[in-house]
Amino acid sequence: MEKDAKQNQLMENVGNIADAVKKAAQDKAEAAKQAADQNGDGKFDLQDVKALADDAKDKAAEAVQDLKNTAINLLNERELKNLRPIFSVSLTDPDFSTKKIVNISERSKRYAEKEVTKGSIGYLSEYKDVEVVNIFEDSVDAFGLSFYPNSDYGVYYADPIDKNKYIAVERYFSYLANARVSELQRMAKDLGAKHFKIIYREVHKEKIDKNDHVKLKLIKKKDASANQREFEHKYQDGQIAAELTFLGQDPVRPNLAYLKNEPDLNELIEMRMGEGNKVTHKNISVKFIDTCGIKKTDAAKIDTVLKGLKLDAGLSFESEVNNESMRYFEYEIDF
Repeated sequence: MEKDAKQNQLMENVGNIADAVKKAAQDKAEAAKQAADQNGDGKFDLQDVKALADDAKDKAAEAVQDLKNTAINLLNERELKNLRPIFSVSLTDPDFSTKKIVNISERSKRYAEKEVTKGSIGYLSEYKDVEVVNIFEDSVDAFGLSFYPNSDYGVYYADPIDKNKYIAVERYFSYLANARVSELQRMAKDLGAKHFKIIYREVHKEKIDKNDHVKLKLIKKKDASANQREFEHKYQDGQIAAELTFLGQDPVRPNLAYLKNEPDLNELIEMRMGEGNKVTHKNISVKFIDTCGIKKTDAAKIDTVLKGLKLDAGLSFESEVNNESMRYFEYEIDF
């Protein structure tokens, strides 16, 4: 009897398993039917086939559009990398900085028409590892910079003491010479001088025979730049650049800018500001090269940039910097 009970229980378990398998198959078939039944009428017919085809068509169209969008994005990324546009929002980026050289030019057709550059205010370019900020003429104000003598000169180099001021490359060296004269004049007045004189000097030692005799000569190009012509018009060797007489006053510490690192000038300031003010006369040589703001090693790179920008003005920064090393002001001051 116990054996019969076990057999009956086994048969019952087998039946339950069979019922479960059957139900699972039915559920799967119903799910497939429902999936195929696109219009919800409870049966799978030609209308459902059409709906499936339309769905497949839509998905294929979506896939094509996704590929198209991906291609456009890749193309835009490539154009952004090549064109390197600058937008107004770029100026607020901590990683963005205005470079030493700025070029103001017209907005070219490709920057005006390409989708990725619409709304740009300029772009970055590079010439042998030297980066240049190119500013469109219609967007100069957006950068918040000042340009000497104005913004019509094209290419500019950064002022040595003011990061927001740029000087036209053709006027750079004459501008600095004038700035030094003005600063020495203000310094004389502040220190209570009764008289001062600034004499321009230039020296170039060149061997002309075996005995090492020398003559004075400044390096000059055949096609002198506007900068050099302007400089030579105002400064000749031995010419007095400035001379004034004052009534004299109690010394006030001057605020130097271009000449703030000149040790002899700073020494004179301390002597006049100290107790006693016993100094009554001083002669100081102020070398141009120390305050021109351009290293000799960088001058050739600047020339490469100017050539790349097609600036043909008979200007060579390398020659001008060499000239700066042979120029100085003789500063004579009396108290």
